[in-house]
Amino acid sequence: DLGTFRTVMRRKRLRALGARVRTRGSAQPHRLGQTQGREGTMATIRDVARHVGVSPATVSRVINGVPGFSAHTRERVEAAVAELGYEPDTLARGLRTMQSAVIGVLATAVSDALASQVMSGVESAARSRGYTVMLGRAGLGAEHAPSYLRSFKTYRAAGVVVISSAITGDMRRIAGARLPLM
Repeated sequence: DLGTFRTVMRRKRLRALGARVRTRGSAQPHRLGQTQGREGTMATIRDVARHVGVSPATVSRVINGVPGFSAHTRERVEAAVAELGYEPDTLARGLRTMQSAVIGVLATAVSDALASQVMSGVESAARSRGYTVMLGRAGLGAEHAPSYLRSFKTYRAAGVVVISSAITGDMRRIAGARLPLM
């Protein structure tokens, strides 16, 4: 049977990596050796799920605060996340949602007191909501604005805060429908 063959081969590969493999009926959770104690490797959501003995969907629900699991499961998943050093992959999430957790700030003059206050406020509000801020300094004549807007669009920014005297038609054309300007 092809399914059995694949399962056997997968177990052999995992054992070769130094992993403990859970077989039917065993109570020991699966633990990948490659995610433990080696610098430069990242634990995945599947590694956390195997470590705890739950599905990746359960781990995802715990991480995102969605109900549907017991308090005991939540504690075990949170402990495994801490132990394995799991961090959500924002790039993968961005590919799935077609949007990143980035907000662009396009300013003509960053040394201006008002611009500085606005940037500080945007950064603080964005960070509290899990966003990262990218700053683009367009220059006094806004000559660099088109290239920054293209970059923000490429990074799939959630939106761009423009600190300028006006949002021009050229800016709106470059941003298009997918990149809100405010």
